[in-house]
Amino acid sequence: MKLSSLIASLILSGSSIAAAAPSVQYKPAPPPIASHHQYSKTLLGSARLTGRSTTVDVSNNARFQKLELVSRSGSMRVQRVLITFANGQTQTALINRALSAGKPITIDLEGRRGKRIDKVTVVGRSGDRAAFSVLAV
Repeated sequence: MKLSSLIASLILSGSSIAAAAPSVQYKPAPPPIASHHQYSKTLLGSARLTGRSTTVDVSNNARFQKLELVSRSGSMRVQRVLITFANGQTQTALINRALSAGKPITIDLEGRRGKRIDKVTVVGRSGDRAAFSVLAV
Protein backbone atom coordinates (compact mmCIF):
# COMPACT_ATOMS: atom_id res chain seq x y z
CA MET A 1 0.00 0.00 0.00
CA LYS A 2 2.80 2.34 0.78
CA LEU A 3 4.34 1.80 -2.67
CA SER A 4 1.10 2.56 -4.49
CA SER A 5 0.51 5.72 -2.45
CA LEU A 6 4.10 6.83 -3.16
CA ILE A 7 3.60 6.31 -6.91
CA ALA A 8 0.29 8.14 -6.80
CA SER A 9 1.83 11.12 -4.97
CA LEU A 10 4.74 11.25 -7.48
CA ILE A 11 2.33 11.24 -10.39
CA LEU A 12 0.19 13.95 -8.84
CA SER A 13 3.14 16.14 -7.87
CA GLY A 14 4.77 15.64 -11.30
CA SER A 15 1.62 16.74 -13.10
CA SER A 16 1.36 19.87 -10.94
CA ILE A 17 5.01 20.72 -11.69
CA ALA A 18 4.38 20.26 -15.40
CA ALA A 19 1.30 22.45 -15.19
CA ALA A 20 3.25 25.18 -13.37
CA ALA A 21 6.12 25.20 -15.90
CA PRO A 22 5.82 27.90 -18.55
CA SER A 23 5.14 26.67 -22.04
CA VAL A 24 7.86 27.44 -24.58
CA GLN A 25 7.02 27.60 -28.25
CA TYR A 26 9.50 27.68 -31.12
CA LYS A 27 9.28 30.86 -33.14
CA PRO A 28 11.55 31.29 -36.17
CA ALA A 29 13.74 34.36 -36.17
CA PRO A 30 12.29 37.29 -38.11
CA PRO A 31 13.91 38.07 -41.45
CA PRO A 32 16.76 40.59 -41.27
CA ILE A 33 15.79 44.20 -41.68
CA ALA A 34 17.32 45.73 -44.77
CA SER A 35 19.68 48.55 -43.98
CA HIS A 36 21.19 51.17 -46.22
CA HIS A 37 24.34 49.02 -46.38
CA GLN A 38 22.64 46.16 -48.22
CA TYR A 39 22.29 46.66 -51.95
CA SER A 40 21.06 44.41 -54.69
CA LYS A 41 23.21 43.76 -57.73
CA THR A 42 22.06 44.54 -61.26
CA LEU A 43 23.35 42.65 -64.28
CA LEU A 44 24.51 45.23 -66.82
CA GLY A 45 25.72 42.75 -69.42
CA SER A 46 27.92 39.77 -70.25
CA ALA A 47 30.63 39.26 -72.86
CA ARG A 48 33.74 37.39 -73.93
CA LEU A 49 37.08 39.14 -74.01
CA THR A 50 37.93 38.97 -77.71
CA GLY A 51 41.27 40.37 -78.77
CA ARG A 52 42.63 42.91 -76.29
CA SER A 53 39.38 44.61 -75.29
CA THR A 54 35.61 44.18 -75.19
CA THR A 55 32.93 46.80 -74.60
CA VAL A 56 29.64 46.13 -72.83
CA ASP A 57 26.94 48.66 -73.74
CA VAL A 58 24.70 49.39 -70.78
CA SER A 59 21.01 50.14 -71.27
CA ASN A 60 20.11 51.05 -67.69
CA ASN A 61 19.30 54.55 -66.42
CA ALA A 62 19.83 53.77 -62.73
CA ARG A 63 22.65 55.31 -60.70
CA PHE A 64 25.32 52.98 -59.36
CA GLN A 65 28.16 53.28 -56.86
CA LYS A 66 30.19 50.15 -57.66
CA LEU A 67 30.92 47.80 -60.54
CA GLU A 68 31.76 44.15 -60.17
CA LEU A 69 33.33 41.93 -62.84
CA VAL A 70 32.48 38.26 -62.35
CA SER A 71 33.95 35.33 -64.26
CA ARG A 72 31.35 33.18 -66.05
CA SER A 73 33.83 30.71 -67.53
CA GLY A 74 37.54 30.35 -68.00
CA SER A 75 40.11 32.77 -66.69
CA MET A 76 41.36 36.10 -67.92
CA ARG A 77 43.84 38.77 -66.93
CA VAL A 78 42.24 42.21 -66.62
CA GLN A 79 44.66 45.08 -67.11
CA ARG A 80 42.21 47.97 -66.82
CA VAL A 81 38.55 48.88 -67.02
CA LEU A 82 37.31 52.04 -68.74
CA ILE A 83 33.92 53.23 -67.57
CA THR A 84 32.03 55.81 -69.66
CA PHE A 85 29.21 57.56 -67.84
CA ALA A 86 26.00 58.89 -69.38
CA ASN A 87 27.25 62.49 -69.02
CA GLY A 88 30.37 61.71 -71.11
CA GLN A 89 32.83 61.59 -68.22
CA THR A 90 35.14 58.59 -67.94
CA GLN A 91 36.85 56.69 -65.17
CA THR A 92 39.78 54.31 -65.66
CA ALA A 93 40.48 51.61 -63.08
CA LEU A 94 43.92 49.97 -63.26
CA ILE A 95 43.43 46.35 -62.24
CA ASN A 96 46.36 44.15 -63.39
CA ARG A 97 45.07 40.89 -61.92
CA ALA A 98 43.34 37.67 -62.89
CA LEU A 99 39.57 37.34 -63.00
CA SER A 100 38.53 33.78 -62.24
CA ALA A 101 35.70 31.87 -60.60
CA GLY A 102 35.06 32.98 -57.04
CA LYS A 103 37.38 36.00 -57.31
CA PRO A 104 35.36 38.97 -58.61
CA ILE A 105 36.86 42.39 -59.24
CA THR A 106 35.08 45.29 -57.52
CA ILE A 107 35.49 48.90 -58.66
CA ASP A 108 34.26 51.89 -56.64
CA LEU A 109 32.78 54.55 -58.90
CA GLU A 110 33.71 58.18 -58.40
CA GLY A 111 31.09 60.49 -56.94
CA ARG A 112 28.91 60.38 -53.88
CA ARG A 113 25.43 59.90 -55.35
CA GLY A 114 26.27 57.20 -57.86
CA LYS A 115 26.45 57.59 -61.61
CA ARG A 116 24.63 56.42 -64.70
CA ILE A 117 26.82 54.13 -66.80
CA ASP A 118 26.81 54.22 -70.60
CA LYS A 119 29.43 51.53 -71.34
CA VAL A 120 32.17 49.46 -69.74
CA THR A 121 35.31 48.50 -71.67
CA VAL A 122 37.47 45.70 -70.29
CA VAL A 123 41.09 45.57 -71.48
CA GLY A 124 43.20 42.45 -70.92
CA ARG A 125 44.04 38.95 -72.15
CA SER A 126 42.15 35.69 -72.00
CA GLY A 127 41.87 32.16 -73.26
CA ASP A 128 39.26 31.14 -75.83
CA ARG A 129 36.63 30.17 -73.26
CA ALA A 130 36.83 33.16 -70.90
CA ALA A 131 33.55 35.01 -70.39
CA PHE A 132 32.53 37.57 -67.78
CA SER A 133 29.55 39.53 -66.51
CA VAL A 134 29.38 43.15 -65.39
CA LEU A 135 27.25 43.74 -62.30
CA ALA A 136 26.47 47.07 -60.64
CA VAL A 137 25.54 48.05 -57.11
